Formats: sequence, C-alpha cells, structure tokens
Amino acid sequence: MLDAAEVLLDEHGIDGVSARAIGIAAGHKNTGAVNYHFGERSELVRAMLTRHAEVLDLQRHALLDQLGDEPSVEASLHTIVDPLLTLLEDPSGRRYLRMLNQAAGHPRLSQYAEPSYNSSLLRAFLLISKHFTDVPFPVFALRARFALGMALFALAEQSRIVEADAPPRPVLPNDEFADELLAAIMRVLHA
Repeated sequence: MLDAAEVLLDEHGIDGVSARAIGIAAGHKNTGAVNYHFGERSELVRAMLTRHAEVLDLQRHALLDQLGDEPSVEASLHTIVDPLLTLLEDPSGRRYLRMLNQAAGHPRLSQYAEPSYNSSLLRAFLLISKHFTDVPFPVFALRARFALGMALFALAEQSRIVEADAPPRPVLPNDEFADELLAAIMRVLHA
C-alpha cells in the first residue's frame, strides 16, 4: 500500500489523492483499506515519509560517528546531504525527495522536514553550530531551517529533471550538483 501511495501522491500531490484511490491502486477490494491500516490518510503519508527517513537517519548517524569530536562544517554538511544525494539514483528515492519537499510546506506535515525531526539532522546541525559562535543560536537555527528548505527544494527539482523526458535544462552530474548545493548551503549559513 505504501508503494502505491508513494506513486500516486508523487503524481498528484500530498492532498491530491483520496484514501479510496490509494487503496484501489494497491489492489484492495475494500475501499476503506487505507483507513483500516492507517486510521487516516495523513498517517499513511507519515508512514511513507518515515520509512525513508529512518534509513537516512541510520546512515547519517553512521557517517557522523566517523567524523570525530570536532568535524569541519563541510564534513558535517556532507553527512546531511550525501545520503539524500544517493536517493537521486533510485525512482523511489526521487519520489521521496519530491514528497519531502511537499511536506516541508504543508500545514500538517511540515514537522517531517524540520531539522529536529531526525536525531541525525539535529546532531549534525549542532556540530555545525559550534563553528558559528559569533551568531546567536536562534539566528543560526533559522539559517539552518532556510538551508534545509533550500536543499529539499533543490533535491526535489533535481529529481524532476533527472526523470524528465525532455529536461528544461541540462542535468548536472551528482558530484557537480552536490558541490553547488553545498556551496549554496554554506552561503545561507554564513549570511
């Protein structure tokens, strides 16, 4: 059911598909299957986002564990961005990136795109904040949210371009895209 929901919600938007349509696409004869399994459609969306987020959280923690006590800003940013970049190589990962970007601006789902949602994101941003002691922490936290939002938008946009039959602009290779994304994040943090 999560796979069917992922495809439909990506194609039609988080609020553009009924629970009934998702159940039918998943092959359930019972039109109330989504409500039976998830309670309500927003819980299905949460489950879909969470299944990817949990894997990313584990990957980031493993990368953070390798950094030591005083990692550079760049190394800490790589622990945030690199696992997301690998999602560009997989259709399900690309759908997740687009859904996560939608969730970031959604009134009921935005918490799933906040730096504090995953313990690894929070851990990485706290490590990065140690390099910005000249900036009050609330200002740094705001910049971190801006940077994350920008990164989610850029990753969602890249995922669309990668899949486009006729891309509106050339597709940057992942390493070049990563370099540009990290440079933009650094500019936001240093504002």
